Amino acid sequence: MIWSAGQFMRRPAARYLALTAVAVAIVVAGLVILASVLIESWSRQDVDLRSRLVFRSVRDRIVAAANSPQQADIGALFERITEDERILALGFCTPDGELRYATKDFPRSITCRAIDRDKRRTFDTTSSGRRVNVGIFPVNAPQAAGDLLVIHDLAYVDERAAEARVYAGLALGGIALGLGLFAFAVVSALTRSWARSIRSILQGASAGAEAPSPFSGSPIGRAVHATLAELRAERRFGSDINIDWSPHTLHRLLVERLPDAQVVVVSNREPYIHNRSSEGIVLQNPASGLVAALEPIMRACGGVWIAHGSGSADRDTVDRHDRLQVPPGDPAYTLRRVWLTEEEQTGYYYGLANEGLWPLCHIAFVRPTFGRRIGCNIAR
Repeated sequence: MIWSAGQFMRRPAARYLALTAVAVAIVVAGLVILASVLIESWSRQDVDLRSRLVFRSVRDRIVAAANSPQQADIGALFERITEDERILALGFCTPDGELRYATKDFPRSITCRAIDRDKRRTFDTTSSGRRVNVGIFPVNAPQAAGDLLVIHDLAYVDERAAEARVYAGLALGGIALGLGLFAFAVVSALTRSWARSIRSILQGASAGAEAPSPFSGSPIGRAVHATLAELRAERRFGSDINIDWSPHTLHRLLVERLPDAQVVVVSNREPYIHNRSSEGIVLQNPASGLVAALEPIMRACGGVWIAHGSGSADRDTVDRHDRLQVPPGDPAYTLRRVWLTEEEQTGYYYGLANEGLWPLCHIAFVRPTFGRRIGCNIAR
């Protein structure tokens, strides 16, 4: 059987599965983000540590070079240090904002004057379309006062974070899938075990006390036996109650037992007749046991009463669909009149034609939604 998405989601198990999948996805996404944040934090600590190591290794050389004319050695030292693929450039800024020493790849967008105005010890910026970290380390010496700039390329940090997200997502997804399959297997086994237990208990209960179920002493067995005892007690109690029938009771029974049903009565006798007289059109209630029995039911339940319009003024009191709301003054149901010829009436009452064509009464409960009809001939 092929299930559509709507039919599949209407099943309780499918809804629980969907909620579980959403919850697992949220947890995995949160843990993946946490892993990415942790990796980036660790990488930042690594960048800071490497920057401090570089500063400690070149600080004394910078101070010595300030007292020596061989300043080219500082530039060569900076170039050797930047051979590390993660260190992008090195530079030394004087207190007046001059870039005294710098490697050849030192970004032009980073200036000493801007750094002098920035009081932070480290900051991130963008250079040539890539993200870089600038570490600022002050050098305090009489002849070599200034700030050493250590610039790291942060591309490897982004690569680490991306790899961490992928691996963490795969690992957590695999764990969630494994746990889900294990939980599904456990729940399926428990469900089958419970179904077998309940089936065995019901079979033992139907067979009587002589064939007890092996699961009767289990918690499920005790609960099922208690429920069956309550149902039997309610059934016995309900069978001993005499129902006080009233229009309200009848209407409630129809609503509870036959929801969305419509009562239809078909008879030759109508509950209300309109005849002409010297005083005009008068309304008459026929002296009929059929009407006396069914008319209160129609008042309580509503519906349609289809009957032969036998009154001399019946055609003058219906609408264009031959319908009339009755009782007058307090309408509760619809009277639908049909018209029989003299031959049809004579044939029915005297058996001269169409013998048995028209039943005296037929009451039906019609379910419009499903096209079903539940009814019975009351008299003929």
